Amino acid sequence: MDFFAYSYLDVNDYGEITHWETHVNSAYDRFLDVAIGTHGPFPGPDAYMAAVNKKLNAAGIDFLSVIHKSGSNK
Repeated sequence: MDFFAYSYLDVNDYGEITHWETHVNSAYDRFLDVAIGTHGPFPGPDAYMAAVNKKLNAAGIDFLSVIHKSGSNK
């Protein structure tokens, strides 16, 4: 499989990612279909993260309990 990807990241003063945007070519679709059960284009980050969360939940991983929320003291 030949594919390419490029990303844009923004971080805050603490090095936490505040924006992450990745673009891939259509050859990457088959990988995403296996990895998260679907492929893009995704209409914004929420649709992609919902697919990731669904796949992890199916594997017994509660993704939402382990991510850092901005402003939390965890």
